[in-house]
Amino acid sequence: MASLPQNWNFVPLKELCQIIQYGYTASASKEPIGPKFLRITDIVPNHIDWGGVPFCKIEPNKEQKYLLSEGDIVVARTGATTGFAKRIGNHPPAVFASYLVRLRVKEGVDSRYVGHVIESDEYKRFIKTHIGGAAQPNANAQVLTSFPMPVPPVGVQQKIAAILSAYDDLIENNLRRIKILEEIAQNIYREWFVKFRFPGHANVRMVDSPLGKIPEGWEIVSIDDVATVHRGRSYLSKDLVDDGGLPFVNLKCIDRDGGFRRNGVKRYVGKYGSSAEFVGS
Repeated sequence: MASLPQNWNFVPLKELCQIIQYGYTASASKEPIGPKFLRITDIVPNHIDWGGVPFCKIEPNKEQKYLLSEGDIVVARTGATTGFAKRIGNHPPAVFASYLVRLRVKEGVDSRYVGHVIESDEYKRFIKTHIGGAAQPNANAQVLTSFPMPVPPVGVQQKIAAILSAYDDLIENNLRRIKILEEIAQNIYREWFVKFRFPGHANVRMVDSPLGKIPEGWEIVSIDDVATVHRGRSYLSKDLVDDGGLPFVNLKCIDRDGGFRRNGVKRYVGKYGSSAEFVGS
C-alpha cells in the first residue's frame, strides 16, 4: 500500500459513512408514475442524463426511505459494472434501484472528495480484485465499503474536490452543448430527408415511389447498392482485456436512442483478418 503525506490516513470507506443502504425493487416505467428511478445503466456513463432516467411507482411511506439527496454516492453491486459509482449532484426527485448501494458520508467528510475517489479506476480495480472472476460478478455492501480510503484533513479534501469539480462542471457543460448539437442535426435530418423540406424544396416536384412521395430525381435503392456490408467479428471472453489490445466496437457502444457510447468500447487481443473485422458482432 502506498505511503501517504503527513496528516493523511487510510480509513475503510464504511467508517466514513453514516448510511449504507441497498436500493428499492420495482419495475421501471417511461410514464411519469412516480419519482425518477436510478439504475446501474444510468450511472455507467460519465454523467447521469436525468432526462433519460425512467420513473417508478412507489408508496409514499417508502419513497422517503429511498429518496436520493445531493451528495449521496451510489455504487453498482452486480454485473459487469460492479464497482461503478456516481456522486449525486443537482437532480429531480429520484429513488435508486436494488442493484445499487447508497452511501451517505458523515459530517466532517467532503462527499465530493469521497465521490471522486470512488469514481476512480483505482476503486474499480479494488472491487474487481475482491469479487473474483465469476461469470456474473456481484459484491455486497461489506465488500464495496471495505476499500481503504486515503483521507487527508477536511480542508485538503475540500481543495482537491473544488479542483476536480471544476473540471466536472466544464465536462458537463460541454456534454450539454454536444447534446444540443446532436438534436439540431437530428432535426435537420428529419426536415430534409423525412419531410423533404430541404433548401429549395418548394421548386422540386414530388413523384410516386414504393415508399410514397419523394423528390423528383431521387431513387429508392438497397443499402447493398451504395455500401459494402461486413459482419462483425465474433469473440470469446478470453479475447477481451482491461488494457492493451485494439478498441473493439460492440453493441454496448450503440445508444438505444441513437448515438455512440465511448464507455462501451472493449479491448480486444484475439485474432482478426481484415480491417472489416474490427467491430464486434
